[in-house]
Amino acid sequence: MSSLSSSDPHKLDLMAENSSLKVKLAKAEKSLRDSEERLGIAEVCSTAFITVLSTLWLMVILIGGTVS
Repeated sequence: MSSLSSSDPHKLDLMAENSSLKVKLAKAEKSLRDSEERLGIAEVCSTAFITVLSTLWLMVILIGGTVS
């Protein structure tokens, strides 16, 4: 049976901390991707809304209405 050197527990602690940080990083990266995806969807919806609103406004003008 081999005995642990004095640096082995510290090395194990650092390895555990490294693993923990890798997991946190992966979660943060996933959260960022999810947020970017939601933002992209919101931008598409916003653009579509503006297009529809502009089209309706133009139609009102073309049929002789007024826009206040």
